[in-house]
Amino acid sequence: MSTPVLNVGIIVDGVEVPAWIAELLKSIEKGPAARIVHVEYAQSISRAEGQVNRLYQRIDRSLFPVGEDALQQVPLPTPLTPSPQANKSVDVVLHLSRVSPTETDAPLGTWFFQPDLLRDTACLNATAEDATVATARLFAFYKGDAFCIDQTHTALHTYSVGRSNQRLYWTAHTFIPRRLEALQAHGADAFYRRHGHCAEPSAYTPAKRPPFSPFQLLKRTLRSGLNDWWQSTEWHVYFGIHNGTDLPPSFDHFTPLESPQGTYWADPFPFVHQDRLFLFFEEYDQHEKKAHIAALPFDQRGPSGPPIRVLETAGHLSYPFVFNYRDDLYMLPESSDQATVDLYRCTQFPDRWTYDRTLLKGIKAVDTTLCYHEGLWWLFTCIAAHPQSPARDELFLFYADSPLSEEWTPHPLNPVISDVRNARPAGRIIQQGERILRPAQDCSKRYGYGLHLREIETWNTAHYREKTHTSLLPTGPRLGLHTLNRQDQWVFVDIKVRKKKGTP
Repeated sequence: MSTPVLNVGIIVDGVEVPAWIAELLKSIEKGPAARIVHVEYAQSISRAEGQVNRLYQRIDRSLFPVGEDALQQVPLPTPLTPSPQANKSVDVVLHLSRVSPTETDAPLGTWFFQPDLLRDTACLNATAEDATVATARLFAFYKGDAFCIDQTHTALHTYSVGRSNQRLYWTAHTFIPRRLEALQAHGADAFYRRHGHCAEPSAYTPAKRPPFSPFQLLKRTLRSGLNDWWQSTEWHVYFGIHNGTDLPPSFDHFTPLESPQGTYWADPFPFVHQDRLFLFFEEYDQHEKKAHIAALPFDQRGPSGPPIRVLETAGHLSYPFVFNYRDDLYMLPESSDQATVDLYRCTQFPDRWTYDRTLLKGIKAVDTTLCYHEGLWWLFTCIAAHPQSPARDELFLFYADSPLSEEWTPHPLNPVISDVRNARPAGRIIQQGERILRPAQDCSKRYGYGLHLREIETWNTAHYREKTHTSLLPTGPRLGLHTLNRQDQWVFVDIKVRKKKGTP
């Protein structure tokens, strides 16, 4: 017996809406869960903008142009017109107006975003508070209570509020379509138990905030810009020996690997083959502006030979996840610029790999990580919600009977993490005693700023929950930690360091 399609009513400000709202409405209409049956106009609240702010926005758009602008006013999708049928049966109301929402009589809830998101000021407010991330939240009124039913945290762009807007709003445009699918699948009470947590009025009512000052942003921009102009950054792979069952508390005593001039190394993945250790890694060519996969042999003392180029394609490759399955060796490198997750099989170790199959396609997925757990193979990957949003914010989980499967089942809670501070994978899943730890990147301050070891508390085909167990953040001259892997007593990490421009 099929579940009835939900009837949705929407409240908007007029015949034009921001592009991100238009796209979420199109997604609802294309999806299987709901149909928009009623459209209502609210009395729109115009946002007053001072001359200085308008001037800043013009300069911002000129210096940092964007593709499809999430905040550009566009017509409502053509099938949607105001509906006079006030008595039309509506299951859910979507309040997408700048007017403050109130609970309606829709039996399955009244949904709305936080006020500063709909008033286009979420990133302005976060910048004014000198934050590193901006937040989007989706709320619901249901049976007299208020719930937060989805949220994300995305990194602010160092120099541009406009670029920050694209990151936040194009991620937020996926909230309502995916939550409507969950509501249709589970029913209202089960949906709010699974996806909702109680929200205080302060979370969804307008708050007094410090006004945005372009001069404050200019100060921050100049500070970061001077550092970027004077000094460049690059990644280095470090290695060390640690005999404990846990991970070392710091990497200060680790030894750096020297990459050839004009290249840098990142994403270290150790692998033992026939009792010999090899380190696979991304080798980035600074002249060609792309990377391939290389390998370095090790003995008991450290590197025992020159690096070997092992896999190269027309696109950029990184994050060489190497694993063994049924006596064959496979590599799952990142190839996000091809919009695929491609698997390669080894025909001669370590330097001959041939394309085997595509596991996922049509998505920009990064740092894909496999793990066998309780009879299933699991695939962790970060996926960009939109071409204008980064693939750092949302972690998706899939499972299958085999790592060679081309039919991966998405986890019902996807994305299981929506937070730039701990979503993106940063190495193999670690079994540490009774704990299962997932290395996760923190990209809040900058790409690859730090690492968190996230303890997985619940992990099955219906539920997933994790929490931070240990944080590894850069200190001193180090600017970032990006990927962490271990093989027996050998521990490898890549670290971003700053160097003066012009130095070799």
